[in-house]
Order: sequence, then C-alpha cells, then structure tokens
Amino acid sequence: MRSVLMSRQCGRASASLLLLLMVVLYFLLTPNLRLPFLENTLEPRGGQQIQEEINIILVICRSNSKNLLNSIDRQLLQASVAIKAAAYLSLQRIRFLIVSDSQDVFNELVALTQAWPTAYKERISFKFVASWYPPEHEDMRGLFRPCASQRLFLLRLLPEESAVLYMDSDVIFLRPPEELWKIFNEFNEEQFAAAAAINGPYNHIPKEVRYSDVGFNAGLMLYNLTRMRQFPAGWEDQVLNITAEYRSIFLYGDQDILNIFFGKFRSHFHALGCEWNLRPAYCQLHFIHTCPTLMRAGGKIVHGVSGSFYTPGKFMAFFKSWEALNMTQPLAGFQAELRKNLAAATQKDVRKCREREYVDRILSQQLISGNNN
Repeated sequence: MRSVLMSRQCGRASASLLLLLMVVLYFLLTPNLRLPFLENTLEPRGGQQIQEEINIILVICRSNSKNLLNSIDRQLLQASVAIKAAAYLSLQRIRFLIVSDSQDVFNELVALTQAWPTAYKERISFKFVASWYPPEHEDMRGLFRPCASQRLFLLRLLPEESAVLYMDSDVIFLRPPEELWKIFNEFNEEQFAAAAAINGPYNHIPKEVRYSDVGFNAGLMLYNLTRMRQFPAGWEDQVLNITAEYRSIFLYGDQDILNIFFGKFRSHFHALGCEWNLRPAYCQLHFIHTCPTLMRAGGKIVHGVSGSFYTPGKFMAFFKSWEALNMTQPLAGFQAELRKNLAAATQKDVRKCREREYVDRILSQQLISGNNN
C-alpha cells in the first residue's frame, strides 16, 4: 500500500513539474506577451522605454508687448485652463515642466490650481525650469513670440528627460493626455518627433525644403529626447544652420524651422492624425474636407490659435466653458453644459463657424475621460 501511495505522489509531482515546465516554455517562446502587473512602462518598437508618467512642457515668458496674444495674463489664464482640462480627463500622473523667465510667473500659475479638489491636485506636479538660450543665440528668444523657440533647445534645457509632450498654452485636450502619450509606441526605430498637419497652404517656405505643402503645426508635439541626442547630424547644429539660412522668410519662427528640419530629415518624423489639431480654420468647408476623421469623429484637442479663445464665437464659448468648469461635475454634465454654451454662441460668432452645423459636434464629440466620471 505504501509503495502505491508513493507512486501516486511521484506521479503528481511529475505532472506538476511538467505543467510548470510548459508554462515557462510558453513565456519564453512568446516574447511579445504583455502582463498587466508588469506594465510599468510603454515600449516603443524602437526599443526605448518611456515611463508612464506623462511629462508635459508649457513655456510661459513675460513680454513688454501690448499685444493681447503676448500678454502674461493671457498666457497664465490659458495655461491654467489647459492644465485643468488635462487633469480632469486623465487617470495618470502628469508632471508639468513649466519653462519661464520668471519664478514669480511659475508661482502664479501653480497658485491658480490650488482651489481644485484634492484628488486632482494629487494627480499633477509642477517643476520650474528656467528659460535658457545659448549666449551667442540669445536673439532667438524673441523669434515669433517670447520664448516660443525655447523648444529648439530642449536637449540642453532638460538633460535628464527622455520624452516629453510639448503643448502651447492655447491647447485644450478633449481626450485623456495618455492617449496621445501612447503614440510613442507607434514610432519606428528612427522617429523622434510627432505633430499634426495644418492642412493649409505653407507656401512661404520653399517647396524644395519644407516638410509638405500643408505643413505641420508645432503647437502640440511629442519628442523622444533620447533619440534626438543620438541624432548623427546633430539636432542643435542643424537647427542653427536652418535659422541662419532661412530666417529672413520665417513667419512662424520655430514652427518654420521644424518644418524645414523635417523636410530634410523626413524619416525622423511621425505624422499625427489631423484630429490632434482642431482649430478655427476647420470652420471653412474646404478645410474640413481635408480631414475626414475630424468631420466624422470630432477633434481630440482644440487649438485656439490667433487669439480665437478671445474672439466672440464658438471657440471663445468652448474656452469659457472649460474655465468655468467645476471639477466635481461629472463628465456627462459638463459635456451637456458645453454643448448648450456652444449653441448659444451661434449669434455672436464673427467667424464662419456659426454657418457650419457640424462645429458644435466636432468641438465636443470626443470629450471622454479615462474614468468616465
């Protein structure tokens, strides 16, 4: 009897060992298997791991200009609303790297978030980064708008960062920011930057050197800084050479530089869908037809270019709705409030937007939160 029991125990042990061996072999032979409890990073096909904490850069510098677009009050208000939307929609931690020429400006911006509910304040963090330009190129500080060209020197400004999401202060998310962040996963082995098309003429830059006839907008971009540092031709050298050669024809400063750079080095650029750049131009029929995805499903971000958040109409109503948002309000309630405000803005709209029945829809359709609150 004892020998029979021992035989059965040995048989069970052998079966368990065989099962364990089969499981180990399965994982060894399935290299692309993803385990939720191990997924602390995003792994682009190019091999570099990008941490899941989202790093967002905002640049805000003082200006002596009386132009509303350059005023520090406008920049602070826009930035606070942009941060509010990102925090409201996201489920992940977001670290905001605030690049400025003033610690006081940074402190003012952070203070604008202190009345938020604790749950949202705990989801974000802020870091002050002092604006910096190479001493011999300090004149680039005023290119286009104050510090707008700061992004061209991110490699030296942020030596410890591996990846960042750059956004202008007049960009408001309609989707959780992590959805855009995960596009790093779609980069191939060469790509290190991504942006969305303008889908409008970009004829002030010669055809033979620009990225495309319709250009891309630099107000929202992904940067893999590690790959940029490894770029054989030298990122900063190329940027400075382009500036020296073409500065006299620039209309949009750093954006023109980037369009020329990626016209020369196309394999390093990843094109975002045009839904990542909803702006007032899409109120015109010949523009909206260049972006079928936007017409069908709505925008994923709204870009208030050229002061459109301060011009009476749909885009101003959109911005004011986000500014007034009570962050304890459920998403469905806010979406209904937004649509009501957009509808009420029709008579006040000085742009073509009031003539297009689809505008209210594309400004609100993609509004979704990671937690469906």
